[in-house]
Amino acid sequence: MMTATPMKSAFSLTLLLSILLLLPLSAYAETIEGKLNGLQCAISGYVCPIDKKDPMVALEADFVVQTGPEEWYLIPNIDRAVKARYVLEDVVVTGQVDPQYRSINADTLQVKQNGTLKTVWSQQEQEEMRKQFQEQIYKGSQ
Repeated sequence: MMTATPMKSAFSLTLLLSILLLLPLSAYAETIEGKLNGLQCAISGYVCPIDKKDPMVALEADFVVQTGPEEWYLIPNIDRAVKARYVLEDVVVTGQVDPQYRSINADTLQVKQNGTLKTVWSQQEQEEMRKQFQEQIYKGSQ
């Protein structure tokens, strides 16, 4: 019966450490830049609504970041109302991209205004607001 040689053990350990080091890479944030467009419009290949007053804004079930003619990303963790507010604007979304579902779990949503980026939504701010709101509700009920 053969026992593991130091060379095989070192190789196995190196391989295991390499795999473990690569795992956190998937958690790094990616950036998607594009225009907020209606989901149905993106699927149909149109840029719509025409403007923010277009009735299509109310009819759209959701909004996506359109990065190209047939390329868009859903942003499932941002409320539809927030996205509707910035429809047709150039945006930068930072978060974890899931290419299988053409989506990005956003950490931040930034809007390009006058050549600069303005953060209009962040996961961290939303969580802080939720926590403050819950503290106020439960504080008042005691």
